[in-house]
Amino acid sequence: MVPLQTELTLPLPPYRLAVERLEMFECSLSRWSPEHRGLSVASAAVLQWLLDNYETAEGVSLPRCSLYNHYLRHCQEQKLDPVNAASFGKLIRSVFMGLRTRRLGTRGNSKYHYYGIRVKPDSPLNRLQEDTQYMAMRQQPVHQKQRSALHR
Repeated sequence: MVPLQTELTLPLPPYRLAVERLEMFECSLSRWSPEHRGLSVASAAVLQWLLDNYETAEGVSLPRCSLYNHYLRHCQEQKLDPVNAASFGKLIRSVFMGLRTRRLGTRGNSKYHYYGIRVKPDSPLNRLQEDTQYMAMRQQPVHQKQRSALHR
């Protein structure tokens, strides 16, 4: 067993830091009314969902709107009240500390991306993305499908 003093100086994994921050947040909420305390329960659920479905990965980026849309879909399926996009963004940054934001795309058509995060290989979100890509491919006109098959 590690002595208590040594244990406190060891670096904490990112999810532990996020949980500690959430606990401090909950302590500050305990002085508020009951409806405000519900926010911390929602935040804990978002943190758990993020940890279950995403991980840090260098050199990878995901559109910010995709992460939030995945979360909204999860809330709809689980019949949960979602947090707003701004709160969701703050929670993402509390879990994934080194996350950077990049604006990718052509001029006038760029989107914000989170750089340094990816969907976990075992996440059900991967299946969702495959289904979406399959449906998009099925909805293309036949001549476009043939052209894309020729260019492979």
